[in-house]
Amino acid sequence: MGVSPGGAHSCPLNCPQASGRSLQLRRQTLVDSGTREFPCDTCGKAFRRKNHLDVHRRTHSGETPVE
Repeated sequence: MGVSPGGAHSCPLNCPQASGRSLQLRRQTLVDSGTREFPCDTCGKAFRRKNHLDVHRRTHSGETPVE
């Protein structure tokens, strides 16, 4: 991830996105590359973010979030 003259990190995948925060740019890079790092152990469906996997796992267990 390069840093542009304005101090913002630029996307290494030739995307026009730039961000002052490396975490935001890392998420954008995952979107651009199609990488899904968090697969479900039950069905194999994969997600970009762990919290999305955690929510998905509830579909298999029947657990509901605390209200």
